Amino acid sequence: MRRIALAAALVLLAGCASAGPTGVAGVTRELRQRGVDPASVVIPFEITDEMRTWVHARVTSAGDPEQRLDRLLAAIVGPSGLALSYEGGSTNTAREAFATRTANCLGFTSLFVGLARELGIPAFYLGVDDVERFERE
Repeated sequence: MRRIALAAALVLLAGCASAGPTGVAGVTRELRQRGVDPASVVIPFEITDEMRTWVHARVTSAGDPEQRLDRLLAAIVGPSGLALSYEGGSTNTAREAFATRTANCLGFTSLFVGLARELGIPAFYLGVDDVERFERE
């Protein structure tokens, strides 16, 4: 059931990533307008107060958005930060990735998007259908 709710939230977000709501309040409002109980949906990029405090302590507001994103990335994956490690077996939310310090690519993306948005940086999920393929010889 939880995975269905997560998938529903991702589909909703993917459909309105560039023009729709980017915050939890906006997503909640959009869900209500569509007749969906927000309590039944997991918002994958939602962060906690602890995460807010952590990101503001680690990533200064100085510099342009690209510099702040670089600092955010270092804080998430660096050994003196979260030291987030890859775990391919499950997809987790931003909250779960922060708590367990593990994530797959989508869990990492949810964490990164949620924390970047908290820093005031417009970050979005983007579906890429045209993926280059590489082979190792």
